[in-house]
Amino acid sequence: KDELGDLAASFNRMIQEVRSRNDALIREITEREQTSRMLAEREESTRQIFQSVSDAIVITNLEDRVVDANQAAQEMYGYSLDELRALDPFTVVHPPALAKGEALVAAIAEGRPFRTRAESVRKDGSTFPVEVRVRRFWDDGRQHAVSIVRDITDRKRAEEALAAREV
Repeated sequence: KDELGDLAASFNRMIQEVRSRNDALIREITEREQTSRMLAEREESTRQIFQSVSDAIVITNLEDRVVDANQAAQEMYGYSLDELRALDPFTVVHPPALAKGEALVAAIAEGRPFRTRAESVRKDGSTFPVEVRVRRFWDDGRQHAVSIVRDITDRKRAEEALAAREV
């Protein structure tokens, strides 16, 4: 009977250990599911903010490919996201402003923010004044640049009207 008692005690300890590990595993799975849900919610919130901003936001990799662009960028330039991804990002820069590209590339290479005013070109070929801010950032271990582009057509008109009144 001693052997049977020892066997039963051993079996009970094993069952208790399995239950304990199972409970720990359930807690870990629950925590991971909660974390996953929270990350998905945060990602969706970030995506909604990205899409709701009125300025164009264009993310490029350092191989000069558009990785992402918000709805405002698509509307501002007249290109779909797929079309923007297929373009060289400098396609939307009016040729006389391309000289600023060297300063932009140097600033990005050095990790400095870059800011300028320039002329941009829409898909239909029309041009418009913009204020551009570019900053380098890291995503998935790779460098990218985020460009925030503001159409300043109305501001330029107001500045010109004010200057005309002062003359």
